[in-house]
Amino acid sequence: MEETIVNFSNKKRIKLLFGGMALVIASLAFIYFMVNISKKIGVPTLCATVILALFGVFMMAVTVKNMVSKDQAGLILNSGGIIFKGTPAARKIGQISWTDIESLSVGTVYNDPLVFLKLSNPEKYTHAVSPKQAQQDIASRGVGVGSSELSIGFDELKNLIEQYYHKYR
Repeated sequence: MEETIVNFSNKKRIKLLFGGMALVIASLAFIYFMVNISKKIGVPTLCATVILALFGVFMMAVTVKNMVSKDQAGLILNSGGIIFKGTPAARKIGQISWTDIESLSVGTVYNDPLVFLKLSNPEKYTHAVSPKQAQQDIASRGVGVGSSELSIGFDELKNLIEQYYHKYR
């Protein structure tokens, strides 16, 4: 159990790609309806729809970029600590040492089950995270690690983290 690397799941990323495509298609269909069929064009509504379409294009571009990236590791567990790349905050924090983890707990955020790594000294890690609310969340609950983008299920993720935690803390 020297090092375990869990890659991101391209199957789950393809769902994001199709979600972006659906957003673009729906936005373009709504724009077509407003311009060609509707008698009255609402400029704010048209602008909001164009922004949604651009967001869908952005979502697709980021997903494709992530899918073709050479670095597919979403979670790295080793004797030194844990690195999770599934959220922007976790990417900024980087490696969390096993000795800095006070406890593990399970919780749900937006119907997504997470393993929370409660930190004994959160200030050591939260300086890298910019919004104050994110810093407060990490200080109170800990860093959340989820399997929604990984190639393993939540139970397997939880067991893997617990094994490394108990062995190396």
